[in-house]
Amino acid sequence: MVLAPYIDGASYIASRKGGTTIMRDRLLKSLAALSMCCLMFALALPASGQFRIEIGRPFSHDADRLVRQAEIDSGRFAATMDRAFRYDETTADTSVLDRARDLERQLNVVAQDMNRGSRSYEVRSDLATALRIAADINSDMRYHRTAFGFGVGRDWLQVRSDLNRLARIYNLSEIY
Repeated sequence: MVLAPYIDGASYIASRKGGTTIMRDRLLKSLAALSMCCLMFALALPASGQFRIEIGRPFSHDADRLVRQAEIDSGRFAATMDRAFRYDETTADTSVLDRARDLERQLNVVAQDMNRGSRSYEVRSDLATALRIAADINSDMRYHRTAFGFGVGRDWLQVRSDLNRLARIYNLSEIY
């Protein structure tokens, strides 16, 4: 076997096998590689269904900041309501004041959950409770806006804004 007339080994093999065998081998190797890629994709596809994203985790820094802000604003709202109703105590007003304090306490629970590093569904559940309390306050604030005064209304708008931003982060219904 003399390789002198041929420049490389591939041309020698091609002349020896007739040239078409190499093309057929390359085609088979390409099809085998393609089928392996498809097989790997088919095996990986069901595993991607098991990937779970916890709601609220990508925004945890923003959520922490917003919870603290909502906690501060709800405390200011409860204090403003308390000052506003020292002069005029009616049963409707004290029930709104009680709910404002309940909202403040519930937001404290949400903040404690965030500080403990609780799972997002626990934080989401406590936040949903706070949003239900806030929805009750919002209906009273909407229908009795003039009775509460400007300071109370302004503080409520800030609390409602904070809670709506948290609701968007945790995919909960907002307060309108």
